[in-house]
This record gives sequence, C-alpha cells and structure tokens, in this order.
Amino acid sequence: MQPVIVGGAVALIALVAYAAGRREAASVVDGRLRDLHSRPAYYGAWVALWCGLPALAIVVVWSAAQPALVDALVADGLSEETQALPDDAFGLLMSEVRNLAAGGWATGAADDPEVLAAAARLARYEAIGNAALAAVALAAALLGLGWARRRVAPRLRARE
Repeated sequence: MQPVIVGGAVALIALVAYAAGRREAASVVDGRLRDLHSRPAYYGAWVALWCGLPALAIVVVWSAAQPALVDALVADGLSEETQALPDDAFGLLMSEVRNLAAGGWATGAADDPEVLAAAARLARYEAIGNAALAAVALAAALLGLGWARRRVAPRLRARE
C-alpha cells in the first residue's frame, strides 16, 4: 500500500475516532452532558488526535527513511566491481535500477542481468516496506483509538 493511501486510511480512522470519542463522552455520563468537563466535540477531537497523530508520524518518518534503506540494501546486493564504480557512475546505475523497478525506461544497462536482478530486488523491498508501513501505521491508529477511548471520563480535561 502506498504511503499516501495509508495516510488516507489513517485519516478515515481518525474521523471514526472522533465520532467514537463524542459518543463515548456522552455515554460515560448517561447523556447528562453538563457532568462533562468539556463539550463532547473536544473529547472526539482528543480521541482523534491520539489515534491519528502517532500513526501519521509513523507514515512520515517511514516514508522519509525507506528510500535510503532500500537503496542501501539493493547496493549491498551488487557485485564488488559494481560497488567500486566511481560515485557518479554508481549513481547513474542506481538511477537505472530505480527506473527499471518503477517500470520506466532505461538505457543499455537494462540488458545487464545484475541490473535486472537489482531492479527486481528494489521492487520487492519497496513492496515489503510499504506493506509493513501499512501494518504498523494502521495498528498504531487502532491502538491509539482504543487507548484514548478508554481514557474518556467526565473529569478528563479534553480542551486544554
């Protein structure tokens, strides 16, 4: 799952968390809203923030770190001769690998079996990373929703 789609799913879960927080605030006082410290909308926002912010932070950090980690893993799988290329030639080769992995156009290096294998590894590592991102971020969102919803109480200061 692409990071943008994961972020959208987290946002949808946060919307559900908002409604759940409002509903929970009303239910803990049996509908007597005067007994709450804050208005139900504040409780909803509090639950939504505890649900969405940690998960979105995971998406942002993961999305920033994953490309460098995947490139390092792919580069480690290349032969020593290829790794010993000058920096500019190695950078060009890695660009070719990225283009091939994305299904794009590549020059004559596309005929090299090592480059083709590196592109396949890059695509596989990105798929694994994106699936792991989805699992971790969605789990964090759901855990945040459950944790915050259990903490809703009449004396909780949700609007501070």
